[in-house]
Amino acid sequence: MDACNNQLSVGIDNFRFNVSLFNYEYGKQEQFYLKGVIRVDFTLINLEGEKKYMVNMNLSVCFEQAAADCLISLQIFEDFKLTKLFCDWNSGFRIPDFSLDSYVNSLGLPSGTTLSGFLLDQLLEATGLAAYLLDVPCSHSSSPFAAASSSNGWNDGNLFY
Repeated sequence: MDACNNQLSVGIDNFRFNVSLFNYEYGKQEQFYLKGVIRVDFTLINLEGEKKYMVNMNLSVCFEQAAADCLISLQIFEDFKLTKLFCDWNSGFRIPDFSLDSYVNSLGLPSGTTLSGFLLDQLLEATGLAAYLLDVPCSHSSSPFAAASSSNGWNDGNLFY
């Protein structure tokens, strides 16, 4: 469990799988599949006062998506308390000495090229910024931003009440 990067890592032998927890709702059971056969069901509870997580996790071997079709189910963790590690907030940028010009040049493009579409998505993934962006970005033509455009860029906040 990597609280600093909001990531759950599961490994079986040499196979490792990472699950992003950016949008995870603590206490809610979630599941994912490893290679389409091993189903991992997990629940994480954030124990703020204890500086720990409580983990419940089951592994099931399933050849179909329906729970009734699972051949084996094993409980891996039941109310297991996992200590939160401290984050090193001074670790710096994900890519040391990152330069946008160098990155663009490494793609075979001239410096100053504006990235869009797939190339922009690649840049956001490489830098670790993609997880912090909304799937559907804000729109200046929708509420509450549309009303702000008629008031020199500000709104009075009454749109939220």
